Amino acid sequence: MLGERLLSLQETQTWHPLYTLKMITLDATRSRVQCIPRNVSSGRSRRLLGLPSYEENIMARKYIDCREFPSEINCSIALSADSEKELLEAAAQHAVTVHKHTDSPELRAQLKTLFHDGTPPVESPRHA
Repeated sequence: MLGERLLSLQETQTWHPLYTLKMITLDATRSRVQCIPRNVSSGRSRRLLGLPSYEENIMARKYIDCREFPSEINCSIALSADSEKELLEAAAQHAVTVHKHTDSPELRAQLKTLFHDGTPPVESPRHA
């Protein structure tokens, strides 16, 4: 039988609880299986898959750029992420390990004020 069919819940649940398998019959001797995430719009399923929540997903990409601020080491790092939470964690780790700041709520609050929407420019921005 040519065409497409979704494999039954019983067939796919044993494979993975978060995916549905779609069987596509190409001809009498060939078929392929397509993997489709189940209910990826729900927060729980997206978290289990390691994806941002729907609310985080609709937000613009954010970045922070060390090139905007003069430093003794002339840091040329620019960090970007799909969520503010992820960017804040990466920026705090960078500030502590490279610039020898102390991780604190105050540092994280200051870093958040330096976030920009979009992606960092290729060329080095002018210093603040």
